[in-house]
Amino acid sequence: MNEQDHQIIANLIPTECPRCGYSGIQSVLGVTPVHQGLDKNSFTVSFVVCDTICEHCLHPSSYFVTLNGFGNPDNASLIVPLRRYQVNFSKEISELSPSFVKTYDQAQIAESLKLDSIAGMGYRKALEMLVTDYAMKYLKVSKSDAESLPLSTLIKKIPDTSIMQTALAGAWIGNDETHYFRKNPEFGINQLKAWLSAFIKYVEMQQQIRAATTLIDSSKKHKKKN
Repeated sequence: MNEQDHQIIANLIPTECPRCGYSGIQSVLGVTPVHQGLDKNSFTVSFVVCDTICEHCLHPSSYFVTLNGFGNPDNASLIVPLRRYQVNFSKEISELSPSFVKTYDQAQIAESLKLDSIAGMGYRKALEMLVTDYAMKYLKVSKSDAESLPLSTLIKKIPDTSIMQTALAGAWIGNDETHYFRKNPEFGINQLKAWLSAFIKYVEMQQQIRAATTLIDSSKKHKKKN
């Protein structure tokens, strides 16, 4: 590759550091010789790997740079570090179930790496974590019962029928992700995540309602004293 190609690669590299978030100079440390491989459609693709370093945090990163039919660089994709797609859960969810947040985050990493089979099992486990912590704190389920009862039984203790059915459906699809044969092949990870999201919103709403009720009750008691 000539000097012009190296300049094109430098222009393709994002200015924001994937490690520290600094938006500035990402210096090119080096570029590998041209290699060839097969893409996801089994077409031959030419590529190089470009290593960079951030002028702010001084940490290196690597990019997969594809070449067009003329042998010129045309696209750069981050390969190191792994890109994270972390969801910022509310304070209510994070405090209620840290294990849920951790498991959901790991499932997202697996999904971002196209490890769909592993990701599905991870989202199912995340649902179990959140339902279990919710049941122990708000549905008067003891720890010993939570350990012995199946997830479906814990879900059926949720008083809101529509949310209970939504969470139960999510558990069913999550179970499909752990088995060879799927009972509901028309549903997959996206639907599981959607139903899990609905339960998350329900938990958050219930906690806000409790906070509001506490405020109103406190105000009533204060007025009676006066």
